[in-house]
Amino acid sequence: MNAKEYLQQAYRIDVKIKDKNLELENLRELSTSVSSPTITDNGGASKSTKPDKVGRIVGRIVDLEREIKSEINRYFDLKSEINEKINLVADETLQSLLFKRYILCQSWKYIAVDMGYTYRHTLLLHSNALKEFSKTYH
Repeated sequence: MNAKEYLQQAYRIDVKIKDKNLELENLRELSTSVSSPTITDNGGASKSTKPDKVGRIVGRIVDLEREIKSEINRYFDLKSEINEKINLVADETLQSLLFKRYILCQSWKYIAVDMGYTYRHTLLLHSNALKEFSKTYH
């Protein structure tokens, strides 16, 4: 794994957590709005499928909440590890750029404005920052 891929791990986990939270929100909505159709068995009596459907949804909600908690723990551990390694970069400007991009997940445009550089110069600095980071992260 190269330096950039290593640094991008936290962002990918963050996106994964956000996606799972959206899924969780949808499941919670679904669990309160499940309709109650009736199914006729061979004897002609009807029975509701709602309890089974709600039970499966609630089970998935519980599993998803566990997954999210685990991902959040992994996310914070990884961010802490990445931050420690970023702090090993000697040049403070490069260190700041890496922090803004990979810890704060800021856009290149925002970083450029914040640091007072052109967009193009910011990308050039990023290239230099990755080279410096590569020397320290292994």
